Amino acid sequence: MMSGQNNRRSRSLFKSPLLWLLLVVLIGIFALGVWWSREPEDLSVEQMLGSKADLNNKPEEVLALATIAVMNTLLDKPGGYLSNDVLPPGVLLDDMPSWEFGALGQVRTLSASLREFDQDPATLQARHQSLVLAESRFNFNHSSWWLPDTEGEYREGIQYLRDYSKNVGGEGARSAEERDALYRLWLQHVDTQLRQLITKLNSVDESDVVELNFNIDPAAKKPKHDADIDNLFYEARGSAWALIQLLRASEIEFGQNPADKQKALVIAKMLATLENTQRTVYSPVILNGSGFGLLANHATTMSSYLVRVDDALNVLLGQLQDPALAPAIVPAPAVVSPQTQI
Repeated sequence: MMSGQNNRRSRSLFKSPLLWLLLVVLIGIFALGVWWSREPEDLSVEQMLGSKADLNNKPEEVLALATIAVMNTLLDKPGGYLSNDVLPPGVLLDDMPSWEFGALGQVRTLSASLREFDQDPATLQARHQSLVLAESRFNFNHSSWWLPDTEGEYREGIQYLRDYSKNVGGEGARSAEERDALYRLWLQHVDTQLRQLITKLNSVDESDVVELNFNIDPAAKKPKHDADIDNLFYEARGSAWALIQLLRASEIEFGQNPADKQKALVIAKMLATLENTQRTVYSPVILNGSGFGLLANHATTMSSYLVRVDDALNVLLGQLQDPALAPAIVPAPAVVSPQTQI
């Protein structure tokens, strides 16, 4: 008697419209979460610079336009900007907000470099002021959802940076020495940023720590728990993605002059290594294996790529400082697989 009543109750429960509505909502939230977690594709030079893709000797305009393109991608990708979401599915996602924070770090670094480089008193009231305002907007709290909202502040920063690019676009071309000085200033900051990421990534597994003596605060080295490892990996991945776009736009500054051939080769080497950081992660979770065990260590793998990028970056910094003193980079020979060797 009781079993018959229970069966009738269970059948009536499955016929409940509210239950099916809840199931549809949950499936919809899950599908949206998967879609919104997709990382953006790489941007082409034409997408970043538009009709000005043939710019040469105008490094400030090139870097400003590339930064605008990166920020627009952060704000307009599927799901929009997620770091300040307070409703599902955005609030349930942590990988993409970490990715956004990493990319945002590169934008903040470049905007600060442009402001530091632009110290001409004659332009202080117009061009320089636009940079100051853009930098302040990009450094706004990345997770604020209440007024003022993060997206609104970042879009204001984009507009200020667009005003700056128009101002410098109407000016004459920079000399090679001035161009190199700007890139040296920016890449020195990138070098510091990469070293901080490398140190934190290498500190994920205490048994495999590689002490690099980068003068990083020891308290900031060790992730607190496994969730931090996941977030740190995607922060590094987002930072690498943004750096790819900015370096790809920068290639046009060094690819047209034969005297800059060595610099162009170093940038190409950096881009090839950075592309490896964007390879598909087939594991559903970020693994923290060690040694030659069964499980991969994604953080250490990411760190190894960034170390190679940082090594090439320091070669480029040497060439920007004094090309005669910097070691030459030659294109890597084609790799022949063992199967094709005779």
